[in-house]
Amino acid sequence: MNNIITTKIFATCKNVIFALSIFTALFWFITSNIIDVYKYALVGVICEILWLPCLLALIALPIYAIYFWAKEKFRLKSLYLLSILIIVTTAIFIAFIKK
Repeated sequence: MNNIITTKIFATCKNVIFALSIFTALFWFITSNIIDVYKYALVGVICEILWLPCLLALIALPIYAIYFWAKEKFRLKSLYLLSILIIVTTAIFIAFIKK
């Protein structure tokens, strides 16, 4: 019984970390290149509210993903690995690509 609960928690955690990494990547790609966030007031407000949580996610998500990926014994067909790659690509994009 306890093993089933643990398996469900890990499966849910895998999906949550993957979804958050996709959201974080999309947020940074959209706000840095696609639109001028201060052209419209509502978009600027949403961007100002979300930038700090997305910055924290950019730092925390790879740590959690590496931890859980290690618990999966570093399987190559894992959403954790894909999440790590997405976040690392996003961080490199933010650091080196300017408008």
